[in-house]
Amino acid sequence: MGTGMKEEGFAALLRERVRPSHPNGSPVYPCAATLGGGEVLSRLVVAIDTGWKRSGLPPEPAPTVIFDDISDVFESPFRLSPDLLRDAYHRGETGMGALMVVLTMSDGERLLFKSGWILDFPDLPAPYSPADVVAAGPAGGAAWKLPVVSPAVVDLCYL
Repeated sequence: MGTGMKEEGFAALLRERVRPSHPNGSPVYPCAATLGGGEVLSRLVVAIDTGWKRSGLPPEPAPTVIFDDISDVFESPFRLSPDLLRDAYHRGETGMGALMVVLTMSDGERLLFKSGWILDFPDLPAPYSPADVVAAGPAGGAAWKLPVVSPAVVDLCYL
């Protein structure tokens, strides 16, 4: 970490401040972070040993941030509530290599959100924010007729 924290200390701080999500059964920490130079990353996903270390292969996709550059982590205001996504992650893949959920907004609008890996950071259309999402249900039946939301671009960090 930018403050000289060791990997174990960074992982402990992350676990203390950020609620995990469990895509594919492995915990990841969707969060925001401040880098040592003061830059804030609003959508960062930190994966703590998802098996890539044991495999000897580089992680996929490639990391965009190394933990040594991070000086602070905190919940992201762009993240959907982990409580809304728990069932979706438990269901797992719902389409050819994709996780799909129907997001219900506070005004009743429904959107189909498709992602290949993580559901925590949708690129919601204006005027919506994650605070407007009141439910994330299964994508079945006529969900394909709904407006489609893509995942937002995220930064990645592996420990």
